[in-house]
Amino acid sequence: TDQSNRKIFDCLTCHEHAQSEMDPKHNGITGYAFDSPSCLFCHPAGEKAEFRDHDTEHFPIYSGEHNNEWDDCFECHTDQSNRKIFDCLTCHEHSQSEMDSEHNGIPDYAYNSTKCFECHPDGKKEKFAEHDMQFFPIYSGEHNHAWSDCAECHTQTGNRKVYDCLTCHEHAQSEIDPKHNGITDYAFDSESCLFCHPTGEKAEFRDHDTEYFPIYSGKHNNEWDDCLECHTDQSNRKIFDCLTCHEHSQSAMNQVHNGFPGYSYNSNDCLQCHPDGKKGSFANHDADYFPIYSGTHNNEWSECLECHTNPNNYSVFSCLNCHEHRQSAMNQVHNGFPGYSYNSNDCLQCHPDGKKGSFANHDADYFPIYSGEHNGEWSACADCHTNSNNYRVFSCLNCHEHNKQDMDDEHRGVNNYIYQSSACYNCHPDGKADD
Repeated sequence: TDQSNRKIFDCLTCHEHAQSEMDPKHNGITGYAFDSPSCLFCHPAGEKAEFRDHDTEHFPIYSGEHNNEWDDCFECHTDQSNRKIFDCLTCHEHSQSEMDSEHNGIPDYAYNSTKCFECHPDGKKEKFAEHDMQFFPIYSGEHNHAWSDCAECHTQTGNRKVYDCLTCHEHAQSEIDPKHNGITDYAFDSESCLFCHPTGEKAEFRDHDTEYFPIYSGKHNNEWDDCLECHTDQSNRKIFDCLTCHEHSQSAMNQVHNGFPGYSYNSNDCLQCHPDGKKGSFANHDADYFPIYSGTHNNEWSECLECHTNPNNYSVFSCLNCHEHRQSAMNQVHNGFPGYSYNSNDCLQCHPDGKKGSFANHDADYFPIYSGEHNGEWSACADCHTNSNNYRVFSCLNCHEHNKQDMDDEHRGVNNYIYQSSACYNCHPDGKADD
């Protein structure tokens, strides 16, 4: 209808369809709307749709035993005004007591048509003997065709949630316990069997996947053939040894790790810092150690010794030999800062990310007054710090309209009260009046 735009089209002016007629016919049809794009979407060939066969897009039940089992929509859709309402139970000769018994233990089972449709969308009776992935993928590999009846595993006929792995296998607890010694959450019961062996296959932990120990990769790949090469105690898999395999001397390792937090020469610490068996690279100083390798400091060094001046001890570092900071200049800038001293350790403590501090908002570490009624009340340090050479000097009184007589009256009987700024700060560190 628009000659300038072929994407605009109209079905409704040509057909003698009234909306009052179309709306009831399509009631319950997904995505229905009385407009031309919707007409095209559901009727691309211009033909009237026949949903009696319920194709896979809508309801694939018109197949198998259900093929040609009905002639009219209203045999199942019992509410003519809403096609979304349907009923399976009136047609089948299923009693609730019979269905409840058959479905006992099936997750989320309920005796209603919606649940019938949810679990049987094609109208077929499910055969769970093969235990597909949704329920229990054990019917595969060595277990394929290993049983022919549910009761072989589900020992309680009234509850399918109850099952037993141990009666079928020739496992004695005395044999299985030692094999699983050290395996996390092991217990000799069927639930634990299912949890760790959902496919019924024997686990192979030699490759140590990410859930346990991802060391079987990189240089370590195919470096061992037997658990006992690392797990030196056959009765306890939690015990392992890295040091017998590697040609590491304690003296060499101590020197390499000098200054590393928590280092000690034992296998447990090896695992903690090298879970994938790879040599650590701390040149970028991640957040666990020193996040300074960012912002203006990014790519500012290429070797540890540029900051760590003692190669035998990584706890020793220097910030001052790299920066052009004069002690006299730094002393003046930091005058009045608690705990300040001109040394690298204090630099690190106050500037862990290497950024210049901004204390205008007086965070909780220093003075949390920059909040509430005081928020936005100053823009320069000099508003309160009246001596630019000493930030320990500050005044509360020149900003507030407090006169000494009023304050003396309000604080009468308060211990150690005195009309001066340091006393104000001592009792009101957050700038709030006490209740």
